[in-house]
Amino acid sequence: SSSSNNNNNNDDPSYSSPSSCTVYNRIEEDTCAEDCLGSTVGICPVGLVVSKGNLKKGSCASLGYTVAAGEISQKAGPCGTLKFKTYTKPPTGDAASDEAAGEIVLATFDGADESTTREWKELNDPVMGGRSTGNFTVSGNLGRFRGEVVDVPSLQAPGFIKAQTQDAKAFPDISSCKAIVLSARAGVPYDGYRFQFGNKRGAFCSFFSSGFKTHFAAPVSDEIQRIVIPLGNFSDCNSDSTGEPSKLCSDDPRVCPDPKTLRNVKTIAVWGEGKAGTVDLDIKSIAATGCSSTQQQQQQQQKPDSPRASQEGFNGKNTCSGSGIQAKLRYNMTGRVDERGELPFPLAEGETLPTGICCDSAYAPYAEPRFLFNRSDVALFPTLQGQERPVTFYDSVCGIPLFRAPLNRSFEEFRAETAEHGWPSFRPAEVVAGNVKILENGYVVSKCGTHLGSNLPDEKGTRYCLDLSCISGNPQ
Repeated sequence: SSSSNNNNNNDDPSYSSPSSCTVYNRIEEDTCAEDCLGSTVGICPVGLVVSKGNLKKGSCASLGYTVAAGEISQKAGPCGTLKFKTYTKPPTGDAASDEAAGEIVLATFDGADESTTREWKELNDPVMGGRSTGNFTVSGNLGRFRGEVVDVPSLQAPGFIKAQTQDAKAFPDISSCKAIVLSARAGVPYDGYRFQFGNKRGAFCSFFSSGFKTHFAAPVSDEIQRIVIPLGNFSDCNSDSTGEPSKLCSDDPRVCPDPKTLRNVKTIAVWGEGKAGTVDLDIKSIAATGCSSTQQQQQQQQKPDSPRASQEGFNGKNTCSGSGIQAKLRYNMTGRVDERGELPFPLAEGETLPTGICCDSAYAPYAEPRFLFNRSDVALFPTLQGQERPVTFYDSVCGIPLFRAPLNRSFEEFRAETAEHGWPSFRPAEVVAGNVKILENGYVVSKCGTHLGSNLPDEKGTRYCLDLSCISGNPQ
């Protein structure tokens, strides 16, 4: 991978001096991110990175975003990693009203709203003779979390206590929000508080624990305080013994809260963990803050040039010809949906994954989920193993032949290259002449107009990095 062009590493192949780069920005919710890019980013032309990343020319300051908010890194597929500087707009108006704006309440304790009144259960450390004890009660319109975290004798390390929601009520969608906010106060100092939401289990990270979790500091006070925890602080890769993150969201985007979880977190919990001491916490409410006013506004911000469907069943415009995706596709692509919530925003009502990726203009900068070809119910290469070679791949809309593979390489080389990048990868010798073209922005389309993927060249030259959803058709 490569770094962005505004670093100071002259050995980086993607580095260029500030005078030879152009500033691009991207706005999400109320944050503007900018980076200065040269003519290429790693092995990729800058036009491809700009179109895929939905970047716009110009600085954040020119758009009124002038308050520095730190730096973030984002992988740009095989092109490398972009390092954005982020900015927010200066606060306006009354601070108290700004503070309360854009919040979605998750839990309250006064009984006034049934939708945010939840059932809670307290759990003490059960592992190997753990002796931590606690309780969670509701009184005086507050959730009261009390207890002692002590060492587990056999481990000579602190255990935990936690209070967690148990009811089956769905939580509101907070995927447009920026942080969790607890209205709470502590009675005594304690440095082991953690907040958790969701039940997603980090792959090869936490054996016992699940969900996204992070530490928070609770001020000792007689008055209720606002404790704001940015969503970027949460990770689903945490130590089972201490609760400390094994991987940070800022270092590895794979452990960051995912859209599917944020659309319904399912459960929330407050912990005393990894630090011996007295837990004494009163909670008035738990909410998400920094939220867009509606989920529709969030989608429009993500895709300003592709508003909500003007055509039924699409988030953007239908770019496919004829009657659209074939009724029956190969490789178990028929009727497939985004079952894991991996797309940047939900498919339209009634829209399938192939329709969205191959025909919906709103998803043009995006790809189907990485390694979809390798899922057990798809199993592309085991399926191809016994077929006559080269195998012909057909357009999922109009059924014309697009690629014949492998040619000028072995089946294992075809499989290895696909596995390396995460999507089926083809070379120029495998193109069916006249049926496939590369657009100026790097998008790959068929003669019928079906969006197939992108050209992501490497040291060997042109490489067609394609969505299996769009090349799973039958000949017509």
